[in-house]
Amino acid sequence: MAKGCPIAAARALLAHPWGAVAATLSVKLGFACCFAAFFFYGFDWITTAHEERFETLYATWGIVYSRGGVLSVDAYDTLNVAFMWTSMLAAFFLALVSRSLPSPSTLPKVWSRFTAKLGSFLRFQLPPRRFFTWWCGGMTVIDAFVLGIYLLFNIWYFQYYYRVYVTRFDAFEAAGVQLYETTLPITAGKACLGLSYAEGIRYHRWFGHGTMIFITLHGCLYYLYWILKGDLWGYTLDWGTRDNVNYLAGGFALLFGWVLWATSIEWCRRKYFEVFYRCHLVCFVGFIVFSIMHFFWSWSYFLPGLLLYAGDVVMRSGQLGSLTAAGVVLPASGKSLEDASVVTLDIQATKDFKACPLHDIFLLFPSISRWQWHPFTLAAVEKTPGGNTLRVHIKHYGKFTGQLIHQLAAKQYLPVRVRSPVGEDAWQHSWKEYHTLLFIAGGVGISPLLCIIKDLISCQRAAQLDGDKKADFKGPKITLVWTCRNVQEFEMMDADVLKASEDWLTLKLFSTAKNHRRKFSPCQAVSLNRSTIQKISSALVFPMSSPFSFKGAVTRLQPDVLNNFHAAVIMSLAFIGGLLGTYLGAAEFGERYAYYEEAEIDAEAYTWITGLVWFFCQGIMALGLPYALAILPVKIYKMWRFKGEDVLSSADFVDARANFVPCIACSNRVTSFDGEMSIEITRSRPDIPEELLAVASVAQETAKSIGLPSQVGVYVAGPKALNQGVMNAVGQANGCCGGGTAMGTSFVLHKATAEL
Repeated sequence: MAKGCPIAAARALLAHPWGAVAATLSVKLGFACCFAAFFFYGFDWITTAHEERFETLYATWGIVYSRGGVLSVDAYDTLNVAFMWTSMLAAFFLALVSRSLPSPSTLPKVWSRFTAKLGSFLRFQLPPRRFFTWWCGGMTVIDAFVLGIYLLFNIWYFQYYYRVYVTRFDAFEAAGVQLYETTLPITAGKACLGLSYAEGIRYHRWFGHGTMIFITLHGCLYYLYWILKGDLWGYTLDWGTRDNVNYLAGGFALLFGWVLWATSIEWCRRKYFEVFYRCHLVCFVGFIVFSIMHFFWSWSYFLPGLLLYAGDVVMRSGQLGSLTAAGVVLPASGKSLEDASVVTLDIQATKDFKACPLHDIFLLFPSISRWQWHPFTLAAVEKTPGGNTLRVHIKHYGKFTGQLIHQLAAKQYLPVRVRSPVGEDAWQHSWKEYHTLLFIAGGVGISPLLCIIKDLISCQRAAQLDGDKKADFKGPKITLVWTCRNVQEFEMMDADVLKASEDWLTLKLFSTAKNHRRKFSPCQAVSLNRSTIQKISSALVFPMSSPFSFKGAVTRLQPDVLNNFHAAVIMSLAFIGGLLGTYLGAAEFGERYAYYEEAEIDAEAYTWITGLVWFFCQGIMALGLPYALAILPVKIYKMWRFKGEDVLSSADFVDARANFVPCIACSNRVTSFDGEMSIEITRSRPDIPEELLAVASVAQETAKSIGLPSQVGVYVAGPKALNQGVMNAVGQANGCCGGGTAMGTSFVLHKATAEL
């Protein structure tokens, strides 16, 4: 590339510490502008003069229909597109830009101090901590801000619609009852970009509960109004004959919402996941369809979030046409898979498949179900000669995992479809911001934390290859506190993790099992493991054909999109498709209403048809346009360029495990396969406050050496009780003002896993 090339100059500028800071601030400012525009329109701060100007434009640009007249999308809808759609799309673009920004090796100390203080403030646990922990899993400053915006939106709309509709409540006035109409102006969707999967799921649940509460009040208060008016069944069963609102469709929408809400409670999610998952999909579609039939202009509220979802669905569809395979790693202890507590699966991916620690993937095993997608967190991402190996740990829990382990015990491989998020987000690298880390895990929840450790081990090896010195690797100091009920679960880590515990990793293992004794000795376990490894290479025989893949072949996992530019094109086409669908619906709306006027037909009785036509036009165009122009051509090109050597074989799995040295948990120790390293298992529960104090002293020493505030990143991954205990302990250690009462150290809490 030429020396004076603008791209090279931009890269050099971004590589400079202050250049990277300026770019980061610019992206953050862009996010603020996007959300400001969204809320500017959402709070109805648009003046009448703005709408009149757009009315004038549309009188010139409007579509002239065959029956005469100019009818088109009006000024209100145009402003909706301009402020709400454009701001959402721009925020998505900025999220892609933030992914592409380079990370300089060093940042200015002023900026590092500022971000450390800001991070501690935003993640400070608000009091009363125990109540918030029990009620909603904790309430940080940023949680309170998001929740406050959500409530403020609804309070504003309450007073707005109350003033508009107060004159209509004649029956309540006659009965001496005061009614406060509550409406919901926005959907939860994906309004917040850049959140972790765990945080996104948490906000999704909060807004989902809030949405159903407001919608239930909305429907029930109307039913009460009709009872007082003396015409309950007349309005309830009305199919849009009284005015432009279809009340019966609204009742169906409310019913779908209640079913979705009831099947989403924690008890149903954990005990009957298949019921929860299928009801979530079916009831979501039913709720949207009948809501738009209920009031045909509801699309203006739903569509901004639905278009983001449509773009995401199209991106994920890039992986759905290819079938890959998952190979099981047989237990090092020699036990059968059906007796094992945790099963490890390897999935082979191509070199251009991007995955990193804290990356979640969804797996579907067609031999079990063609509809069930289950989320898993990556436990390791290792580079192999043929590409990348993704490793996940699956605990024997429930019907699905029982069927999965039973089939793996018989075949040792299974065809699998994989769905993964697009690219890498900043939150997946948040652990790199800390010089001292405390990992607290319970059972199989260790997976994302093991992935971080494995990533650091890979960085250390790369540094040793370049400089041939251990000092060249400058990673964070990590303390891992791992608690398991079954000592077999400690076998999820390998010898590399034990070796790291001699350097920058402090490893503390705790067992809460009642019986710690095993029926065989460590020597016997090693012997069994050797025969097991020899058995793997001969047992893995993959099918060479499948009707669901490239030319009937099982291939390596491929990325859903090519790069960030490809993702930007797909999302842009989704929004353009939604806009074209809106104009198609408006065209049908204008033609039909012109016909109704000529035929002297009451058009108000058929507005539900307008809503239904709008829904299908917008949905088909928002999904079909990006798929036809951005996904399908790529898939056709890949099929055309398909080569026989791209077919997955058992040798790929054997090569991927060539350097894998497992561990064996026996009695009170975890020992590596070669017997060179071992670590003791403590028979008790960890003292979390004591562990925080121990890590605080390490952070103090590190902070003095680098001249930055003493800060510890605390990552917790495990069951609900463990998360709540760590959250309370961190809140107490930080004190009431967030300044850090534990030896002047502040603790920043992160949840590495999402609770089902």
